[in-house]
Order: sequence, then structure tokens, then C-alpha cells
Amino acid sequence: MIKATEYIDLIAEANPTDEGKPASDYRVGKLLKLSSSVMSKYRLHGNTFDDVTAARVAELLDMPAEIVIADMHYQRAKKKGNKQVMEAWTEISKKVSGTAAGIMLGITTLLPNQADAAQFNITPVTASFYDSSIIYIMPLLVT
Repeated sequence: MIKATEYIDLIAEANPTDEGKPASDYRVGKLLKLSSSVMSKYRLHGNTFDDVTAARVAELLDMPAEIVIADMHYQRAKKKGNKQVMEAWTEISKKVSGTAAGIMLGITTLLPNQADAAQFNITPVTASFYDSSIIYIMPLLVT
């Protein structure tokens, strides 16, 4: 399951600066309509996104909101040490991710190789949606 900070990193990578570096937390906060202090709480205190912010994250990453929401609920249950709730959210995430992975599998067959991707300024981003998973719903462009 992905943490809020990892989603922030994915958004930063997907929205690089003019120099090609990942966007700053300040810039990601602006994209998410969040203050710098809220962004700091994610980085420094391990806070999780509320459902509205999770939906914004999903929109920016072009992925199902259910996955991000499930990840945040899982992280909250993990913080509280509630294994039963953690397992439930893991199962929900697997079901949603499995559906998304099937869709992405069809899309990834249409993607160009890395050299062609560079020509179109496509940045490869990869995210696994549970700890021991090999399911990826965002394509990794490989030569």
C-alpha cells in the first residue's frame, strides 16, 4: 500500500520543473490545493490524505480514486494497529487494482518504447499498489 508521501513523490515526478527535476512539495501542494503546513504534516508526521484530497491525488495521477482512498484508509488502520481493518482495505485495494491493472495491460501494449517516449516527452512512472505486489497500474516504459 502506498503512503501519502509516496503519492506526493509520484505527483512531483509527473509534474517536473522546466529543468526536468521533480516538482517541489510547494508546487505539489498548489496542485492539490493544500497549504505548505499541510504538506509538511504529510512529510514530517506521516499524515494521510482525507478522501477529498485522495480523490484529487488520483485525478492528478490519472488513476482510480478508490485505490488512493483505500491506501489512505489502510495507512490509518496501520497507525492504529488494527490488523483486521488493514486486511480488509488490502483486499479492497487488490480488487480495485486488479480491475485497473487489466485496463492498463491493454493500454501498455500500445505504448512506445523508451526512445520513442522521449520524442513525445513521456515520463515513465511506476507504482505498485500493495507491498508484495507485481501489479502495476501505471506503465513503465522499457526498451
